[in-house]
Amino acid sequence: MKRFYKFLSLFLFALIGMTNASAQDYKAGKLLTTPEEVVGKDVVLNSPLVSSAFGSAGYMNGPGKVSQQVTESCIYNFEKVDGEAEGHPLYILKQKSTGLYLQDNGEDGEQDAVYTADKSKAFKMTLLNAEKMSDENADPKTRTSAFPGKHMDWNDAAFVLTRAEKWAEIQEGNEYCYLGYYGVCFYSPYVDTNVWEIYELVKVQGEELLSNYLQLYQVDATNFPNDKTIPGYFQKAAYDKALAAYNAANEASTKEVSNEEAERLCKELKAAYEELLAARIPLSEGYYYINMPKSDRTMTTNTKVTNGKSEDLLWMKTGFQMPNPIDATAAAYIWKVTPVGKDSFTVQNFYNNQYISNKRSTNYKVPGDDAVAFLVQNESAILGIANKSNNNKSAFIFYANTQAWNTQFHAKHDNHGVMSWNDVDNANNQFVFNPVPQADIDKIKAEVAQQKLNEDLNAVYSQALSVYWSGIKVTGAPADEVFTDNGGLAVTYYSESKDANEGTLEALGDGNFDTYFHSNWHNGTFVPSLNKYHYVAVELSEALSKGLSVKMAKRLTNNDYPMQFAIYGTNEMAETDADTKWELLGFSNVTWDITNPNVTNEEQAAKAIGTAGITFEGSYKYFKFAATQTEYNIKDKRSNTSGYFALSELQVYPGTEDAENSTIKFVSAETRKNMETQLTGAKAELDAKKATQAQIDNLQAAYDKFVEELPVPSLLTDAIAAAKKAKNDAKNAGYIDEDGSKGVGYYSMDTVEAFDAAIEAAEAFDTNGKTAAEINAEVKKVKDATVAFQNGFTLPEVGKYYTLRGFSNKVNNYTSDESWQLTSYMAQVRSTGNSLEGGLMMTRPDGANTVESLKNDKNVVEINEELDAMLSDTIDATTHLSYLWYVEKAEAGKLTLRNVGTGMYLAPKAGAIGQSVEAAEISLSLVKPGGFALSLGKNENGAEQYLNALSNNGLTTWGDKGDANSHWFFKGLDADVATSSAYWPVAAEKYQILTLPFGVAAPSMGEEYGVAYKVVGVTEENKLVLAQYADENIEAGTPFIYKGGLATNLDASMFAEFEYADGEISAIDNVKFAFEAKEANGLVGQLCGSKKVGAGYAYLQNGNAVATSAEGTNIGANSGYIFVPDTADKVTEDAGTATIDLGKLVINSIEQNDVVVLPTTVNVYSLNGTLLRKNVKATNATQGLPAGIYVVGNQKVLVK
Repeated sequence: MKRFYKFLSLFLFALIGMTNASAQDYKAGKLLTTPEEVVGKDVVLNSPLVSSAFGSAGYMNGPGKVSQQVTESCIYNFEKVDGEAEGHPLYILKQKSTGLYLQDNGEDGEQDAVYTADKSKAFKMTLLNAEKMSDENADPKTRTSAFPGKHMDWNDAAFVLTRAEKWAEIQEGNEYCYLGYYGVCFYSPYVDTNVWEIYELVKVQGEELLSNYLQLYQVDATNFPNDKTIPGYFQKAAYDKALAAYNAANEASTKEVSNEEAERLCKELKAAYEELLAARIPLSEGYYYINMPKSDRTMTTNTKVTNGKSEDLLWMKTGFQMPNPIDATAAAYIWKVTPVGKDSFTVQNFYNNQYISNKRSTNYKVPGDDAVAFLVQNESAILGIANKSNNNKSAFIFYANTQAWNTQFHAKHDNHGVMSWNDVDNANNQFVFNPVPQADIDKIKAEVAQQKLNEDLNAVYSQALSVYWSGIKVTGAPADEVFTDNGGLAVTYYSESKDANEGTLEALGDGNFDTYFHSNWHNGTFVPSLNKYHYVAVELSEALSKGLSVKMAKRLTNNDYPMQFAIYGTNEMAETDADTKWELLGFSNVTWDITNPNVTNEEQAAKAIGTAGITFEGSYKYFKFAATQTEYNIKDKRSNTSGYFALSELQVYPGTEDAENSTIKFVSAETRKNMETQLTGAKAELDAKKATQAQIDNLQAAYDKFVEELPVPSLLTDAIAAAKKAKNDAKNAGYIDEDGSKGVGYYSMDTVEAFDAAIEAAEAFDTNGKTAAEINAEVKKVKDATVAFQNGFTLPEVGKYYTLRGFSNKVNNYTSDESWQLTSYMAQVRSTGNSLEGGLMMTRPDGANTVESLKNDKNVVEINEELDAMLSDTIDATTHLSYLWYVEKAEAGKLTLRNVGTGMYLAPKAGAIGQSVEAAEISLSLVKPGGFALSLGKNENGAEQYLNALSNNGLTTWGDKGDANSHWFFKGLDADVATSSAYWPVAAEKYQILTLPFGVAAPSMGEEYGVAYKVVGVTEENKLVLAQYADENIEAGTPFIYKGGLATNLDASMFAEFEYADGEISAIDNVKFAFEAKEANGLVGQLCGSKKVGAGYAYLQNGNAVATSAEGTNIGANSGYIFVPDTADKVTEDAGTATIDLGKLVINSIEQNDVVVLPTTVNVYSLNGTLLRKNVKATNATQGLPAGIYVVGNQKVLVK
């Protein structure tokens, strides 16, 4: 039963509905036991629900609602109407407060109940006592059948409300349609949710009424804070008035009170309470700091590097206190709030001018929750901010989605990013806006602007100084593995960065490679810089002047080591590092090129000991080595993603500049002098904390020129290492076709040998004495060769035909009553038509649901010969051409694929599945031997998206190309293309409009096999007259009305067989495709993509004519619509061969993304493949679902 899959959203909706309950002026009285007692009275209907699986029981309260209390909207009247059903009188049900009737949509299958003002459309029902069944599967079922105990139970008399007419098609083995309940009211064939208890309505009075109002309208300072004039708090005058009304009612409740007096007090209390709610101070334009009332967390921003990618995140930091008086340190915690609509705002950080985004990180996940955090970005984004909490009326809830009002901000962790979790009553979702006066903002604006300039200059200065010193080589440390008794000067080591639980400072000078120092890694990762770093300081046995050379050894695990130091000097150490007056002397990159024979791994041993050094003026006894760049290890660099580091040894020696081997000699004297001048000027401004934009610009220009002239040999070394890694990764992954037998999805030996030659040429290039331009040119050659290799895997051959097939080893059991099946392995991808968005599905092979014995406990199977032997193709792509793909272009890892059945190109659509009339390229990447991930571009968050298989034959996109469901392979044909039949998805035995991209011969085998019609005209009775196409062809792009007969059922879709007008098809060039639709006798075709048309037209849905809405109705691809003539001279007397009634056109009440011809019943899935509804009527498939995008009958549908 599909209702199980819908329960969660319904339950949450029900909870929301209950929070809006009014005071209980009414209650359920006497239980009524006969129809005669019910009719003509005000009654309430209660469901005797006992199963928590469907949420809480409640009183019928209108469409989509339940109520735990009897409110005005729970009052109903049964009205007797003419007619009988099986000898029983008929009734309709009216909601008294609205005057609306329960509407008869029962003929359209299981769906949620709706209401109508049109009495003629009311749900006509019998009102009979329930008869308990002992077996819910017993047949036949009757108008009064009800099964107790499973979900409902009742002891006394109860009723079954059964539709007068039986189902048009038997549902779930039952011909009767009941008004049921499972959190909301719905029409269903189920006997376990179809019982109602009906009670007489009683009006509450006197002391009981007072008690009800006092319980609902409680007034106290906890719920209504009023001691501050901040957003969300309440105006004190309104609070005092409401409190007085509450106290008056409360005092009266302790005495005898008349009904009239009780009613007066309740009325006054309710009015004062509602006035108090309206007196909440709104969130208005201004500056605020935003914190959480029940924690010490304040909102700010933070930059994090995750997986090598830097992102600016929305962050909650502990320990912030607004300074008094205010100063620039508060700026990063202050936000400018700007209203843009009701409960809609932009929120911009005062310090960095970034906006809180409704987009989320593609890398950083909040530890412990595996949930991605929200970003801050330069582009403004509209957020929902509103008082929605029930338990904290003054707090605000952030919503990333202002359309559906979901995706709430949730900040449950200290010093971490803000994630999403929907619960308005969770304290971690509740935020307080504390105003910052405009006078304070004006006071610190200049200070904040100066601070930003200082930070900007410091960033450029650090980078420039680092690059300047990278060109100066300093020698002095012995090039060996000895660290003691060899002239080293370090005697004592210091660090406030040391990890409290791992390593020692003494290890740095003990000459023992088994011991080590480790900086603090327990506080998490960070991006090292001059503003934040870990360090080691040393005291020398004697002061050192002119220069130093430092030698260090990695710990034996060869991970977490420094790649660059900022080196400081002083002659007096204070108690703390912050109080020590350190002088920044320069930067030095660490060169790891000395072998440590104590390391067993040969590759790691060769780079286990490194040196660094600088020259300087003056003399210093204390030096600090601050790690401004770090690396994880030589196999997995992860540069600058941790900030902490470890070393086994560190020793300091006198150093001198090696001018001959310093690359700075290639920089012209003018460029070097200008760089030094700008560095000196920048340092002076930084020391004075008076940075200027002019100095920032001058230093940046000097830096750019310096970098242009400075040779960096390590760039070539790094490029060669990256090239070798690319080749080794391919080899280790099994991607190399060493014997030439594998083909598509592998690297040929010719490609590998060409790459080897490029690497060898780069290794032979001597960087000594070479200019920056010469080295950079060689680096470019290596990088270009690497890219060419990575994209040089063998692609499908141009001019050939292939099937695109799933390569996932996953299995799924996507419904509780079906066996395990392959998700996509060997499934063939087809084009469903000429849709521009979506338009792809897949068909699993025969045997896909017989693999349960092969799966392991991780729900995957091994792809091998045993599995292949169990599978066979469901269809033959050489005759079903929508499964066949023609390769028009293939080069550099990119393909141009055209579908032979529809003529459409597979096309990326900003991270979504799409098709195009014009040729489009798809980027491929190897993910397994012979297997690819197909990129569909980047989504709005900038994350690459890949074609991904769902468990329901559908396709979606996914951001992880490593996911097995994102893996595909190409299979060439075993036979030539040869067919004269064109297969197209249709709705069986229903009238529908088709507009095909190719010409077909009109079906001539009779209605049993399908009939094509043209429109003749309209009769005076407002019927659309159709004439069957005779022995003639229907041109490509010409709309026609089709009524399906026999059809082939594939992947839950019905396919009709047509004959190509172009004769037998053996190549894609044989098909004369059309991509512009035509008009034909009152039919307007829609071929490629969808089109919104306004009122005045009709389309066919579920075989019936439906009017287009005034707001516009989207007509889907390969469909069309009817222009209904409204003048007498267009009336025809031709009887035709069939008619469609236009006299009962109604405005479609459900707005869909595409009006498409679907099967009679469909399955409904979420985008991640979760089955939500099974075998429901297509016309009502999305009714009652929360807003979002769903896959309905293999089409994407937007529910607003």
